[in-house]
Amino acid sequence: MKKKEKKLVVIVGCGRLGSMAAGSLYEQGMEVSVIDENEDAFGRLPSTFGGLTVVGYATHMDILQKAEITRASAVICSTNYDNVNIMTALLVKDYFHIPEVFARIYDPLIAGFYSKMGIHTICPANLATSEIQHLLKDIDAETEDNHEN
Repeated sequence: MKKKEKKLVVIVGCGRLGSMAAGSLYEQGMEVSVIDENEDAFGRLPSTFGGLTVVGYATHMDILQKAEITRASAVICSTNYDNVNIMTALLVKDYFHIPEVFARIYDPLIAGFYSKMGIHTICPANLATSEIQHLLKDIDAETEDNHEN
């Protein structure tokens, strides 16, 4: 019987988001490769992380190859730079045909545009706004309940 291969996720950027995602996905049993231009960034990874770390720019083909991009089923672009995340997301989606590509995009207008192009965009401003609206609805509902009693 053939052994089932673990799902590989490549994460670009090992800041707060990238390191947390890498640790969480690795804990869930996934295979994880992390790319960052700064070797010191890998110090943010949990001590239990046993995935692959690659120092370099994710827009360079040789760096993507070292991260085993051809085996990836998903890529998460989580650097602090919208342009790097967009460029990397488009590269891995179009050139390597990665089925699931996620990019953190700070600019809500740009996030909407790339979302229409098939890239899953994560926009902190949009997420925070949605959460604030949700919390305000909860507060309004509690206030109405208190006024009715």
